[in-house]
Amino acid sequence: MKKWILLVIVLILIGGFAYWQMNKPVDEEAVDDINKSSGHTETADWQDYTNVVLGYKITFPATFKAYSEMTGDELELKNDAKSIFMSDKDSATGFMISQSSTGGDNITQAFAEQMNRSDTEDIYANDNHFIYDQSTRHYFIVVNDNLLVIQFLANTDDDWQYISNLVLDSFTIVD
Repeated sequence: MKKWILLVIVLILIGGFAYWQMNKPVDEEAVDDINKSSGHTETADWQDYTNVVLGYKITFPATFKAYSEMTGDELELKNDAKSIFMSDKDSATGFMISQSSTGGDNITQAFAEQMNRSDTEDIYANDNHFIYDQSTRHYFIVVNDNLLVIQFLANTDDDWQYISNLVLDSFTIVD
């Protein structure tokens, strides 16, 4: 009988502790600290970029700036660039979106060739169809008769995953 009473008391204590954990107020500062340390950021200060020539729009953190691939100098981000290279120099993450050279093939053939390679996979993000080349870690997408290639820069796989999700999830085709 004593065992049953002890068991009931333990179950009541466990249930009370679980109820308290589920109903205690959330410490917003602690959540913000966790988000900052895990690389998640608020999107309120993010910037939109629309490329009118290549026909796409993306959103990225305000800390990202446009840089020259050749010199590393900061550039003005223009809405008609054939290629952009964006980076957050503090975190060493970035991305490049450019028109892919198709070697004389038409866009449909070039995209189909990417799809048929053994080291590629189809990726769908934000209602867009990308081809992911596993060997180069580049993404390809057809946008308004252009074959675009998207490349990511990061020091760790977590940073690479973060930046690739950031760009692909915000990528929108515009007319």
